[in-house]
Amino acid sequence: MPIRIFLLALCLFFNSFSELIAQRTEPDFYSTQEEKPKREKQPLKERVVLGGNLGLAFGTNTFLQVAPQVGYRLTPNFMAGVGGGYTYYKYGNFGAESLYSISGWSRLNVFEGIFLSTELESVNCTVYDRYNRATRENVPLWLVGLGYASGSGDGLGVSMQLMFDLIGDTRSPYANPLIRGGVLFAI
Repeated sequence: MPIRIFLLALCLFFNSFSELIAQRTEPDFYSTQEEKPKREKQPLKERVVLGGNLGLAFGTNTFLQVAPQVGYRLTPNFMAGVGGGYTYYKYGNFGAESLYSISGWSRLNVFEGIFLSTELESVNCTVYDRYNRATRENVPLWLVGLGYASGSGDGLGVSMQLMFDLIGDTRSPYANPLIRGGVLFAI
């Protein structure tokens, strides 16, 4: 229950902060200056963003990852969306592991190219008990972090993120900090 309250507070904070940034350019209610023309609302296809991560590594260890994401720009500085993923690891002769994930995420642009990010993710992975028996379980992650995004101006961009798991579940397949890179593009 306390985690749900904290998540709700965090979402409200991000939303409030994005509204403050969006309202910086609006004229003051009591101002005697001329009103600036209102910004035109972007068409739906410009507000929807697609992207995700694609990872490949071959050699003694093998790593394959496909993690698509879809999001929606709620304001010019705030977007939120959902994602899913599949990751395959093979550790030399020691075995292999497949991870499946689903997530909800949000991103707040705070400065040109700099953003805050949060993501709630559930990862289905192999977990070993104290008797070394393997079972598949869903492991919760709450990732928060800071990132940098750079775009080409035609709707294509790349990003790097430094994320930390605040839940810290010992069954998590990831170690803190988590470094992610990805691609986003407008459709």
